[in-house]
Amino acid sequence: MDTNELVIVALITTLAKAIVPDEGAVSVSHKLEEGVLVYTVRCNPADARFIIGKKGTNANAIRALAWAAGQKLGLPKVEVELDVPEKGTGESGAGGGSAPAPMPSAPSGGGPGAAAVLSTINLSPASAFA
Repeated sequence: MDTNELVIVALITTLAKAIVPDEGAVSVSHKLEEGVLVYTVRCNPADARFIIGKKGTNANAIRALAWAAGQKLGLPKVEVELDVPEKGTGESGAGGGSAPAPMPSAPSGGGPGAAAVLSTINLSPASAFA
């Protein structure tokens, strides 16, 4: 597993945990599918609305930041999906099959803060428009 892939996992995890009430239920896994790095965000069903946001604004922002970080780090195409288990079943709501096996996420102990993740990939408001 590439360090740059884990940086994106840490970025997505930090963003998702910052906007949901139940931070402990957030996990991010990733896999390579046909040259595309697919990051899957899992959360508590009640918290999905926070990750999606009004008209999908939060989800689109997370996708845009993950894509920009992937470009900066030289990763292949990056996609972010939200996988929410159905209430009370623990099963994935998408596809009816079992959820993908969780991959290692951000380091334990709270993980890096957003500033540390962004500085790792050298993203700042100024560099975004340079």
